[in-house]
Amino acid sequence: MTSRGSYLVKFVEEIIEFPDKCPVCGDEVTTIGSVGIVLPIGGDFKDISRGWSTSPLSGTGQQLGRSEVLRVNVPVCEKHHSTPEKMYRIKRFATLFAGLGTLLLIMSSFFLVSTIIFQAPIFPPFILLFFISVVLSSFGYYFLRLSPLEKSVMIYKGASSGSMITLQIKPKWYALKLLELNPTALPLKVVRK
Repeated sequence: MTSRGSYLVKFVEEIIEFPDKCPVCGDEVTTIGSVGIVLPIGGDFKDISRGWSTSPLSGTGQQLGRSEVLRVNVPVCEKHHSTPEKMYRIKRFATLFAGLGTLLLIMSSFFLVSTIIFQAPIFPPFILLFFISVVLSSFGYYFLRLSPLEKSVMIYKGASSGSMITLQIKPKWYALKLLELNPTALPLKVVRK
């Protein structure tokens, strides 16, 4: 399912020509970032931009158990450079912080509510535990979000296989420029000028 305001562009060639502008901010490109998705053999797609992906990433198109990584290299500016491996490492720790913070938040909330209900004096370490859990959860969930590059250009998980690939593109100007540079590309979701 596409997000609101994004465009689907299907490429039938293996080589995609990208604009000389960063898809996130529109600045001149200086480096190559990449977006990727895990294609299980005979199974369903797993989006590796999410923090709960279970496969460690290594290389383009290499076998990972019974899955394969599909990666698209996108020219970006230095500020918005990211790779699936980098995001996977960050999200692994973010998942740990978010889970631990949520668990502590539930426990500390239970203790604080029970002391209020039974009109007992509040034990100060419970308040400290509550605030620590809020901070841990906040940091964890903040780093579980998509990177700016993944928000702008993402492989559409419903229609990517073999030499055909479908990209979900957020900025309209970038989708129009991609269609202009790649005459064989097909807009699946209409990109109007």
